[in-house]
Amino acid sequence: MTTREADAEIVHVISDCRLIDAESYERLYWRRDGKGLAPGYYVVRWRADATGHRFNEDAEFEGPFARRENALAALGGETRAMRGRPGAS
Repeated sequence: MTTREADAEIVHVISDCRLIDAESYERLYWRRDGKGLAPGYYVVRWRADATGHRFNEDAEFEGPFARRENALAALGGETRAMRGRPGAS
């Protein structure tokens, strides 16, 4: 799957089908296989041909990570939610 690295986001999965996105909104997610993710932090990337940033079959979840800092280290850079913040490159 080709993903858009610039559109990566860190989310916190809190239960089956529920997560907290990078802007602190609680969202529903679903996966093609119908299985929920284990609780924890994930790096989410979207397919290059995806429209929007929905947490669905267009999203690729990498994790879980025990802490947000670990997910950020795995990402290896800034996320779209960090752009424009003071001190962000």
